[in-house]
Amino acid sequence: MSVCHRLPAALIMAVLILVVRVASLSAQTTPREERADASEGRSVDEVASTALADSLEATGEGADALEDQEIVQNRKLPILDGHRFIPTSTVPDPFITTYLRSNTGFGLLLDANIPVLTEADTVAVLQGDIAFAVLGFEYQQEIVDFLALRIGFGGAVRTGTNGETLIAEGLSATYSFFFGVTGRVFRTENFLLSAVADFVSNKIIGVDPFGWAVRVAEECGDLPSEDIADCILDTDEELLQSGRSNTITGGARGAWSPATWFGLRGRVEFGAGDAFDPEADLGTTILNLGAVADIDLLEVTPVPIGFLLGLDAELFGSRGSDIAESATRFNLGLFYTGRQEFSVGVETLFGRVNLTQSEERVDSITINLRLRYFF
Repeated sequence: MSVCHRLPAALIMAVLILVVRVASLSAQTTPREERADASEGRSVDEVASTALADSLEATGEGADALEDQEIVQNRKLPILDGHRFIPTSTVPDPFITTYLRSNTGFGLLLDANIPVLTEADTVAVLQGDIAFAVLGFEYQQEIVDFLALRIGFGGAVRTGTNGETLIAEGLSATYSFFFGVTGRVFRTENFLLSAVADFVSNKIIGVDPFGWAVRVAEECGDLPSEDIADCILDTDEELLQSGRSNTITGGARGAWSPATWFGLRGRVEFGAGDAFDPEADLGTTILNLGAVADIDLLEVTPVPIGFLLGLDAELFGSRGSDIAESATRFNLGLFYTGRQEFSVGVETLFGRVNLTQSEERVDSITINLRLRYFF
């Protein structure tokens, strides 16, 4: 048989072998083909609709997961209904969060008339400004979602700025330690109410040169001149004075956010404590009231700046028989709001202070640099 006659036979044989191979491969079904078999009998539109529904369901679950994550994150920050509250000392936070804060400040009591007292009478009234500087740190830890504990310490130094007040006031330093607890009472999407309690221990140490001289003069002034020097050396009057005051306060703090760019806070706290003067028969009572409003421009403009305006009153005084009994303060603040977990700003407080040893009210001004980081 010629090559021309054998070629069609070989071609037919090759086609038959190919058909057998295809049939054997079709018998081995892959997982992808099994899913295709599951859709057998359905139209292309039905298959496409099912795929689209699965995709939308997955997208919805992802969006819900992101929303839940955002809610959890917001509960770790001072946020209600999208508004992030600016930290301030006028109304400390009612939020159950974890943070570290610091405060550095400088201030003046302006034109203070300081009486120099003896057991019998006022022997002199010295006038001038009194300068002071403050430094404080605080750490708060969220224990559970409705309870937080905080601890902190601070210090302040105070002295006169001219000859009269430097002699009258000398130099004094105060340091304090405090421990507090915050518990959530009620919360909605845009409102929070918490109960708080704080224990504060203060100690003051001061040098009172003019007071010491007056007391020594009373003790030794009637002696013969040759005995005065020995009297001064033997006197029990101390140039260095010290005192301690422990206070316990409790009350309520609240926050309300009527808009994402605007927030309101308030507090009512009361308590009792010891006076600085160890010879005082009575302690001191405390009533602290405060309210503050803040505005975040970043919510309505591209500018990451926030403002706050507040008013607070310390009635009956937490300082006992130290320089001031009570104070009313008005504060203005300017803060950076570009990062939710971090805040930094300057807060200025303008106050009227009731002096302990006179009925006079004097003006005060304090400028504070406040830093706070939320974990």
